[in-house]
Amino acid sequence: MTDHVDPLLRKALKLLLLQLAAKYDKPSVHLDAILTEVIQELYDESKAQLDEKKNRLRLVNTS
Repeated sequence: MTDHVDPLLRKALKLLLLQLAAKYDKPSVHLDAILTEVIQELYDESKAQLDEKKNRLRLVNTS
């Protein structure tokens, strides 16, 4: 699985982990919080886009 990770993404993750390790005693706690926030943001953004597309489809269907 890790063989398929984009090299730029891998580098960005390494930088994030290094920053967390330098800043906090327990970087894994902060990494977990960051990942939770990012996943929630992705969910919210995806849901909003799907809702927007559904509304457009309804407009087209009623015309």
